[in-house]
Amino acid sequence: MSDTTHIRYKIEIYQGNEVVITFAAPKSHSPQSVVLAAQREISRVPTATHAVIRGLSGKVVEIDSEDGWIKAHIAAIKLR
Repeated sequence: MSDTTHIRYKIEIYQGNEVVITFAAPKSHSPQSVVLAAQREISRVPTATHAVIRGLSGKVVEIDSEDGWIKAHIAAIKLR
């Protein structure tokens, strides 16, 4: 198994099982700012249910649309 490093974070906003928005953040951004950007984008889409974020190392975390500040920071720590 090879270690794959990505050049940017990938964020997908879901409505149920359907991807509504896909965007990327540069690797110069911190994991915390990427998670906060995903939360901001979720709040703009009233039908969004959750977001899936792929980190630079390939780790994937999921945040719910109703997750608060603490759960967002825990997700950011998992992305490191």
